[in-house]
Amino acid sequence: MGFWCSENSLSLIAGGAVGIVTNGYCRDTAELELERVPICARGRARTIIPGRIEMVEVQTRIGCGGVQVRPGDIVGADDDGVIAVPLEVAVEVARHARAVLLHDMRSRRQHYERLGMTPDATVDYSTVEAYYAQLGEL
Repeated sequence: MGFWCSENSLSLIAGGAVGIVTNGYCRDTAELELERVPICARGRARTIIPGRIEMVEVQTRIGCGGVQVRPGDIVGADDDGVIAVPLEVAVEVARHARAVLLHDMRSRRQHYERLGMTPDATVDYSTVEAYYAQLGEL
């Protein structure tokens, strides 16, 4: 378990990482949010332990949160959590995820209309459908 801060996270991003998922803890969270560093950690911590974070392996199989993740697997994260999708089933998972997303957006759009709420980007399913159309068939 390590502690992630703004400096070492930016170093990884500068080296080509697209985000960080860790069983460890995170500090400098206000800076990380401002810098828009995508990071999912076990929790927040204020402890500084110089010299305790070190690179052990790169491009190897790991366990994180009870899940095995291999190089090449697809990892996604948002405010609700992290998902790891094995590369062998990624296309099938993407098809199902697209269908669920569009169904959810259409349903919530109907609720917005029924409740007199102003539509926002979270219910703009036509833009999402157009995005998927430009990608082509999964």
